[in-house]
Amino acid sequence: MFDFLEDMFLALRFIIQFMTHGLSITGAVAASIEVLQILLGIYGSKVKKKGKYWLIIHRTIAAMLLIAILIHIE
Repeated sequence: MFDFLEDMFLALRFIIQFMTHGLSITGAVAASIEVLQILLGIYGSKVKKKGKYWLIIHRTIAAMLLIAILIHIE
């Protein structure tokens, strides 16, 4: 449920930003990383045998997302 709401707000934010100010490269990068994180979360919740590196990748993407958001809002 949370990932669905997050997707909706991400799309809404993108539409508003694009219509008023055009494309923000840093925002697009942050949004792309966020979509990747959402997909990894869905994968992690659905697949029972994820492998030993899944959690490391998921946490690394989370750190990358934080950095991308901070760069975007600066």
